Amino acid sequence: DQALLDACSPLAQAAGRVPQTLWPAVLQRAAPHKVANLVVERWASLMRDPPAAVRSARHRATAQNLAFSGRLVELLGVFESEGIQALPFKGPVLAEQVFGALGSRRFGDLDILMPRETLARGCGLLVDLGYQPPGGVALERYLRITLRGGHHVALRHASHGTTVELHWELAGRYLPVALEWATVEPFLERVGFRERDVWNLGPEIGLLYLCVHGAREYWRILDHVVCVAWHLERRPPDWEKLLDLARHWGGERILLTGLGLAAGLFELALPERIALLLDGSPAVRRLVERQSRRIFDADRLATLRLGNLPEFLRMHWTQLGDPVHFARWTARKLTTPVVEDLGPEGVREGALASTTALAPVKAIRRLLGG
Repeated sequence: DQALLDACSPLAQAAGRVPQTLWPAVLQRAAPHKVANLVVERWASLMRDPPAAVRSARHRATAQNLAFSGRLVELLGVFESEGIQALPFKGPVLAEQVFGALGSRRFGDLDILMPRETLARGCGLLVDLGYQPPGGVALERYLRITLRGGHHVALRHASHGTTVELHWELAGRYLPVALEWATVEPFLERVGFRERDVWNLGPEIGLLYLCVHGAREYWRILDHVVCVAWHLERRPPDWEKLLDLARHWGGERILLTGLGLAAGLFELALPERIALLLDGSPAVRRLVERQSRRIFDADRLATLRLGNLPEFLRMHWTQLGDPVHFARWTARKLTTPVVEDLGPEGVREGALASTTALAPVKAIRRLLGG
């Protein structure tokens, strides 16, 4: 496990500490944490003549991500031609801007943020290109449920299988402030990607977003912390601006949790002011220490189950730090149907109300079943 941390560290000297004989085991350990691409890239870069299997894995990862990048550029071009603003995040642009190599990070879909008022039109353009809502759900009904309680829609291409998630809210509504297009637009920048200019998250909001993403996902896998650590090293923020942003949006504890995990697991230096804030927040410090010990616990790789419920609730209670917002977020998790709840019957008239009413029952069933 320590060798895996060294292999994934943004510090070059850390990867050099991994014994050559351990790299195969490290790669096997990396897969469930979604950092196998990064391990392959670091392994290959440290060897003068990497094994054929490593070269092959590196080639496959780069080829797959190039295909994703091509589809992303195509979609951004379509949206731009229709006057729709679109921000790609978490996928190919993050891989190039933060990790420095397109094949260094694994991603299975394309995430794009756009203004809520253009979401339906964006979905229509995707449908014209061959993308479809999941499970035969009618797009209109899918949008009605998502716009009320969710934050994105997912459409999958019928031929090549690429899934595109169009978001109207960036943070999954985890923060008290909805990070819609108008909210985040002042913090965006233009960067070059695949011979075109695209929108990108600025250093401050980019780092805060990665902390929010990891917090929402229960810091379940190492990839969540790895992204924070690499962003911290490769795109350091203006710390005053970052703290002001986190406090203004109600995410200071979330930010401190992510920074504490990244610094602790990867031996990174934090500014003195951040370290003092961590020391002055015992609940966050305990959460960081507990999660640092349990990051490789196989049970955490499972989705939320009944046995994990107390820790799950305690973690989110600590990170949100706002009882009212915590209650609202929990209620939304229970009462918003997920895609699997909709199914083909969502096409029929009258099914929407019953699906929404049964959402808490189905959520509890998922909790019991794992």
